Amino acid sequence: MFGRVASLVALLVLVLVDSTWANQTKSTGVESRVRSLAAELAQAISDRDAAGATRHVREDEHVVYVSDGAIIRGTEYRQTLERFYSGLKQLSFKWERGEVRVVSPRAGVFTGWANINAVDATGTATETRAIFTLLYAETGAGWELVTAHKTTTR
Repeated sequence: MFGRVASLVALLVLVLVDSTWANQTKSTGVESRVRSLAAELAQAISDRDAAGATRHVREDEHVVYVSDGAIIRGTEYRQTLERFYSGLKQLSFKWERGEVRVVSPRAGVFTGWANINAVDATGTATETRAIFTLLYAETGAGWELVTAHKTTTR
């Protein structure tokens, strides 16, 4: 009897350890993917590439981006970026730091502190700092930027 109980306890411990390891592996994969998507977004912004910046955004009526209180829907996002980028000679967007919180095996939130340097068409340079929150989820269509929020801090 004791041997049977010990075997069951050992099996239960093995299953729990294996389950925990599997969940950590999934979390690590989601974290890596979310960081990669945030880096891809930063590069597209620096390149003033509206198509690249909106690559993972669904073009529908949901609110995809809130920028300092301005609401931008999926249907307007690319055109809004194209207009903004067209008024710039240069743009540099770099993550100063970023944190990822895995919220499910198929979703994660990236909170990033960004340094943004721009030169407009007249040659005027501006330096801005902002905090972004980006929610990415894996859907049937692949990884998607579900919603984003930006608050300018300087």
